[in-house]
Amino acid sequence: MPILVSSLPDDRLRLVAPIQAELSEEGPFCIAAAKQFHEFGYGPDPLSAVDDLRATICELFWSLSGDEGRLGSDLANTLAALKEMVEPY
Repeated sequence: MPILVSSLPDDRLRLVAPIQAELSEEGPFCIAAAKQFHEFGYGPDPLSAVDDLRATICELFWSLSGDEGRLGSDLANTLAALKEMVEPY
């Protein structure tokens, strides 16, 4: 099921556009996947999976931003896509 993520748990970041994610189930877990960033979150229920995905997106943003000058083309493209949707305050 497609959903839109419209907020992040890091007060230093804000979304300028919602992130599209796909919810699915794998065994006892729910998965929330943001395919454009090749990232996912998981948990025992959909809300937990989305919360985990939101935290993962924040971690990805800060990690890639910190290594921006050393990224290969795939990760540089991921960071560019993130920067279109996420910006620091």
